[in-house]
Amino acid sequence: MTAVLEKLREFDRVAGMLEMPVAERLGILNVTEDVYAGLRAGNPASLSSVQPELERRLTYALPLMRRLAGNLSVVRLPIQYKAA
Repeated sequence: MTAVLEKLREFDRVAGMLEMPVAERLGILNVTEDVYAGLRAGNPASLSSVQPELERRLTYALPLMRRLAGNLSVVRLPIQYKAA
């Protein structure tokens, strides 16, 4: 349970960096807004109702999200051209 909640905290942190709307987060995790709120609050009942699928989805999504977030710093750097 602790590992899943830690992954969920990282998911929220990275999703925030990506400016991901809540509706998109819910879609990735395949949970309702109420369950998501319960998970973020650490409610064990919320976790037990979705744990196997949630853990699997976090395992798939987090590496991709980390890569996207890592690329943001590269994308946001201004391109500087040298005069010819």
